[in-house]
Amino acid sequence: MEILFITSNLNLVGGKERYDKHIISVLKEYVSLNVIELQGVCLFWKALFVLRAFLAVLIKKPDIVCCALINFSPICLVLKKLFGVRYVVFTHGADVWNIKNNLHKKALLQSTKTITVSNFTKDKLIEQLPSIKDKIFLIPNTINEKKFVINKKHETREHKVILTVARLYRREMYKGYDKVIQALPLIKKEIQKVRYVIVGKGSDMNRLKQLAETHHCSDNLIMPGYVSDEELVDYYNGADVFIMPSKGEGFGIVFLEALSCGVPVIAGNCDGSREAVLNGKLGILVNPDNVEEIAVAIIKVLKKQVPPEILDGNLLRKEILEAYGFDKFKKRVIELVHELETA
Repeated sequence: MEILFITSNLNLVGGKERYDKHIISVLKEYVSLNVIELQGVCLFWKALFVLRAFLAVLIKKPDIVCCALINFSPICLVLKKLFGVRYVVFTHGADVWNIKNNLHKKALLQSTKTITVSNFTKDKLIEQLPSIKDKIFLIPNTINEKKFVINKKHETREHKVILTVARLYRREMYKGYDKVIQALPLIKKEIQKVRYVIVGKGSDMNRLKQLAETHHCSDNLIMPGYVSDEELVDYYNGADVFIMPSKGEGFGIVFLEALSCGVPVIAGNCDGSREAVLNGKLGILVNPDNVEEIAVAIIKVLKKQVPPEILDGNLLRKEILEAYGFDKFKKRVIELVHELETA
């Protein structure tokens, strides 16, 4: 089976890029795969991306085009019209929760399959396009379980560490890291020696620093920027609690990474984050707009005033790998390939 996979730049940092890399790694084992990446955002790179996609279909005649982003789906619509090639569209979270572009809707209606990462996003899609219900295929996120491991240093620290890992762009303010900063004064009343580490970079960093100054907690905020995966594992293992009180997450691969490293997690209760923590079995769910609730949840974890299974690192790792380990992910991708072959 010949598959063309069109995607954004895989060198970018984020959950979507990790997901694409996992998908590609499995597909390479079972099909002949051609991957085309959008290398830049200017008109030249976009035009080149479209041209390469058209030439790939014209020359290699793939059986299926995998579209890694809803924004690329109109390309597949045209390719189907011109060459009759089937395609599938991968969807993630807020990108498809309220689709306003009619071409995107049309592309989903004409796709062979619509892949999504969570039941939450699946339900959002069905609300808008009921007729695609039977062709939605669920492939949740997974973890590199060999990389994200428990490796506590057991050094004596005088500060408790709260951790968030996220891209810090204004368009992704829904991730809720600003609410955690606002919660720090409440947390400090109970736990004076605390540090909030936000790993990631982006255009929202200066606003967050100013927010910390406003709330008199600049000394408690650490923002190291981008870190490598190797360093990231150390950050997870050095944390006492991981939190991302998001309200726009399709799933949240960072929750899987934290849990795989045995770190207690706190997630938002109104998006796909719920599924990442098995609806509260492996973490605490909070209202992402309620600063006081966020503070109370963090304090309870740091004071070990939560159910013991929430703090048991080995159990957290075992449970998350059973639910979202790579073997399970690989099985779903293979099932998708088989369905596409027989469709």
